[in-house]
Amino acid sequence: MDVDTLPETDNANLFADLQQWEKWAQAGDTEAAARIRDFLDDHPDICDELGDLCRFVVRGWLDQLAGSSPLTHQAMMNTVAKMRRELLGESPIALETLLVGEIIAT
Repeated sequence: MDVDTLPETDNANLFADLQQWEKWAQAGDTEAAARIRDFLDDHPDICDELGDLCRFVVRGWLDQLAGSSPLTHQAMMNTVAKMRRELLGESPIALETLLVGEIIAT
């Protein structure tokens, strides 16, 4: 089941569980690490969102460039999103998505 289709209280519980598993895994709990791995295997959409390296790079650049200005940060986010949409088009293939991410991140 997709997390977006769960009731909001279930989403809150799910993310609380994930945060707890993460704490345990960081402390060396291999069972918690296995639970995280299994969860992400079962929810590739969440894995894609949380593990999107290009987005992390872009956010890091925007944080550095915009500084403490929410206005500038949001304007830059909107510009990047527009650029991504324009470059990707309607139905991008995986290679196009990868290349556009690289272009935007650098």
